[in-house]
Amino acid sequence: MRSTTEKNNLKTAFLFMLLTVFISCNTTLKANDINATDLDNFEINENTGIAFISGKAENEVEPTETPLEVPQIIQNNFFSYPLQTQTITSYFGNRRDPISGIRRLHDGIDFSAPVGETVMAAMDGIVSVAVYHREHGNYIVIDHSNGYKTLYSHLSSFSVKQGDTVERGQKIGESGNTGNSTGPHLHFGVYDTDDTPINPLELLKYED
Repeated sequence: MRSTTEKNNLKTAFLFMLLTVFISCNTTLKANDINATDLDNFEINENTGIAFISGKAENEVEPTETPLEVPQIIQNNFFSYPLQTQTITSYFGNRRDPISGIRRLHDGIDFSAPVGETVMAAMDGIVSVAVYHREHGNYIVIDHSNGYKTLYSHLSSFSVKQGDTVERGQKIGESGNTGNSTGPHLHFGVYDTDDTPINPLELLKYED
């Protein structure tokens, strides 16, 4: 157990360091703002000897937190899942490409889906692309009013065409195995206003 004298010495040393920090920050705190009675607001951990505040000084002001600013374009604008089936077989991030064997960014998530399952728009928007691509197979891109885009790849068929206006949950096609694919599934991607791929799971709203 530490003696009372040793405890007070530690408290005094702690207060001296605290005062030094305040002075170095050009605050208006003066030496006489801290006196012996302030020692009552500090405790010494018996095991570590570290001083900590146990109470609040009379004139202490409660700290305020600055709320995290979220870009307006994504506030309350979560995307719905594009399939009834919500089983994910490959996540967003760096991985070894199952076809080329090269390690690279997988810029979306893959959902397990048999050929012919209904694929739905994740949010209201306008179809900007609905074509075949050697890698993506039959794929659709939808532009959304919040500036984001969603991608739906490896489809077996289209239910919409370029220029169509679609609503959240509307059928836009059917899942498939077209393009570079190792089996039937849906590749779903989300791109921000700079066309940078982001993890869809950060913006997907789970639905029962």
